[in-house]
Order: sequence, then C-alpha cells, then structure tokens
Amino acid sequence: TQAGVLGFLINLAYFALIKHGSPLTTHIANCSKSAMQTVLGVLLFGNRVTWTNVVGILLTLSGSTLYSLDRYFAMESSNGGVVGQNPTTPPPPHPPNPPPPPPPSTMHRVDELPRMGQKPRKLFS
Repeated sequence: TQAGVLGFLINLAYFALIKHGSPLTTHIANCSKSAMQTVLGVLLFGNRVTWTNVVGILLTLSGSTLYSLDRYFAMESSNGGVVGQNPTTPPPPHPPNPPPPPPPSTMHRVDELPRMGQKPRKLFS
C-alpha cells in the first residue's frame, strides 16, 4: 500500500508539472527522476552499477540542477526579484467596437435579387 500511495503522489506531481511546465522541463524532470531512482536503488538495495552508470547519473543530475537554477534565475529577473509571482502586466485593451450596420436603404434582401432571365429592377431612382 505504501508503494501505491507513493506512486499516486508521483503521478499527481507529474500531472502538475505537465500542466504548469514546458515540454523540456517535463523531459528533464523525467530524466532526473530516473537517475534518482537508480541512486536510491544503489543506496537502499545495494544494486551494482558500473562507472559508466555513475558518470551518466552525475551528468544527468548536474544538468538538471543547472537547468533548474537557470529557470529560477530567469523567473527571478523577470519578476523584479520576486519568485513565485507573475509579472504585473496591464490588462489587454478592449477590442474595438464593431462598425455600425449599414442604413436600411442600402440593405438588400434575397427576394429583391433578380431571378434567372429577369432584368434587374432599379432600386434607386
């Protein structure tokens, strides 16, 4: 049951990441999650890894850390030093009012159009 609860919580976190993050952020989070699972497998269960695995894990974790720091500082600079808040932007302008309809004298109905073989009648004299 613990594994089921933890799996459920991981899925909730992943759905939140998909909703609020970019595809690149989601991919990097997935790679770092896999690397952390391998590290926990080594620490908790004594799984054996090769030096190639260790180098790959270190590259993955250091790359995801650098990406996270870059995102953090980018957000901090765009929000005036406040992280976690959206920058204040003015509301979008209201769309312009649609043009007024033409006066009734220039509006034509379908039944006023000439039929096949008929001459068009004068609308204005």
